[in-house]
Amino acid sequence: MRSSLRDEKRNIISQGKKALPYLLIALSIAIYSCAHPARPRGPQATGIYHIVTRGLTLWRIARAYGVDLEKLAEVNGIEDPTLIKTGQRLFIPGATRVLEIEPYRPPITLTAGFIWPVKGRVTSSYGRRKGELHTGIDIGAPRGENVVAARDGMVIYSGKGFSGYGNMIMIEHENDIVTLYAHNASNLVKTNQRVKQGELIAKVGSSGNARGAHLHFEIRVGNNPVNPLLYLTDVKK
Repeated sequence: MRSSLRDEKRNIISQGKKALPYLLIALSIAIYSCAHPARPRGPQATGIYHIVTRGLTLWRIARAYGVDLEKLAEVNGIEDPTLIKTGQRLFIPGATRVLEIEPYRPPITLTAGFIWPVKGRVTSSYGRRKGELHTGIDIGAPRGENVVAARDGMVIYSGKGFSGYGNMIMIEHENDIVTLYAHNASNLVKTNQRVKQGELIAKVGSSGNARGAHLHFEIRVGNNPVNPLLYLTDVKK
């Protein structure tokens, strides 16, 4: 009886030693996979990786490579297109080489001259809210109220592909300044459309992660949000 137990124990130890190299190989593969994320599979698998450097925005990268902003965000699992970090590794579908992209250089000063995008009162201000930065202002307004462009510019995004924002519009102005209009009931402009200050672009709603009808409005200089109330004119259009 004791002899059979010793033999069984030796067999278990022997099998463990034989399996150890395979376990080590599997572990090394798992570690490598975590350190080096696999490229997306399917039709978007062809492409290159671009490392985000200081001063780059997601829309600047998308424009340089000729890739749709929403597609670039989706393939990289980005829910908020305004939040990318220096050193982040982005997969650029369809690209064949890494491009040198001129970084954003902030203007000496950001001047006023933005008009109010909707008539209403501020229901939530810019700043810390529940421990997180609220990167814009919420303007309460009746559902269906007109939303207008705060300044002349080019629509760089119009859609509802980003979590939480619902129907959203982003307009690029001079010096890489971007205004953002979110939770719209409907968007009335298209990507790559030029708009004038005061032009109708959307209708107020509560799409996405919103409580009640309102407009979430942001002004961003590059990737950096600023307090819109510092740059909006006194007269609400």
